[in-house]
Amino acid sequence: MTIKYDLPAADYHISPAIGSSRAKLVLDSIRLFKDDLDGLVSHAPTASMAFGTMAHLAILEPEKFYALTTTIGPINPATGKAYGSDTKKFAEWQAENPGMTVVDPSLYVMIERMPKEVRELLEKGQSEVSVEVSVFTADGEVSIKCRPDKLFENSIYDLKTINDIDAIDSHIRSYRYWFSAAWYRHCMKLATGIEHSFTLIFAESKPPYRWRIVDLSPELIEEGNYYVKDVINRISLAMEYDEWDDKAPIRITAARPASLGSFDHGEEI
Repeated sequence: MTIKYDLPAADYHISPAIGSSRAKLVLDSIRLFKDDLDGLVSHAPTASMAFGTMAHLAILEPEKFYALTTTIGPINPATGKAYGSDTKKFAEWQAENPGMTVVDPSLYVMIERMPKEVRELLEKGQSEVSVEVSVFTADGEVSIKCRPDKLFENSIYDLKTINDIDAIDSHIRSYRYWFSAAWYRHCMKLATGIEHSFTLIFAESKPPYRWRIVDLSPELIEEGNYYVKDVINRISLAMEYDEWDDKAPIRITAARPASLGSFDHGEEI
């Protein structure tokens, strides 16, 4: 069991222990999980992912953020505007400024509009805490890990950026944040022996840059706890016997969707 408070993100990610994002794949397919282990699943970053990464750095590790970012990249003297990131001039500037990232100015507006309630939560505790533990099952041992955005006493706070604050419920379902919450809580319980609470903090990445503090319902917490234990057991079993086939029928029947409404054959002749 290890808990590290100053481990670089790159070092955390290269650890072979299983994190919540990879573990979630088992909910869809144990074969997909294995393909991810084998490097067959693409993880190309999107613009929204890059924005989220910078938001985490700015809010949770501001000293690193201001040392590694700028709002102004190379400027085209003919237009007075910045060169695009896919231009030769930008590539030359990047070579001269290794490690520097040009940040979308909207990020600063989002941070400026952070409510007092959120700021008070995120000012406390330790940021980006890396935790790795071993889980023993009936079929063997599985190493798992988590990296809470903010850890304060017995509370975990997880920061998320979102395009539309009214889509929080759908994001929790689509990205299975209920599973992530249970995974983090399980990992911390094994590492410390203490039950931790888990709270999501959402920040809207476009005007009007709203924020929300979100707690999960008891039903979602219970569901997450069940599936985390089930997923760990399934991973352990698959690793022990090197059996990665999905247990699903190869032949299925496609039914008519109820959303199409009633089917009118027309009048009989």
